[in-house]
Amino acid sequence: MAAVLPAEPWAYRRSSLAYYALGRADPPVQENPCYHELGAKPARLQQQWRQFLLGEDAREGEIGRAEFALGDEAFPRGRAGVRGRPTGRRRGRPVAE
Repeated sequence: MAAVLPAEPWAYRRSSLAYYALGRADPPVQENPCYHELGAKPARLQQQWRQFLLGEDAREGEIGRAEFALGDEAFPRGRAGVRGRPTGRRRGRPVAE
């Protein structure tokens, strides 16, 4: 059986995207306060949210880098100290430790 992805992100079941992008009622959704920064009128909010979801993300390349953590270069190293173990992926084959 193959998974079928919906054409639009707001078509996913059990997602709040239909609430934000289409204004569809969804009682479990607790509204995000940042949502209202996009506009004052519901139709404008929904339009802006759809554009946000379908638009390009300037940080997409940064998210895909090997360390898979946003922030400056020191951030992943700092997390390693807090967690007591390395964060991020090593390139190549795993090594026996």
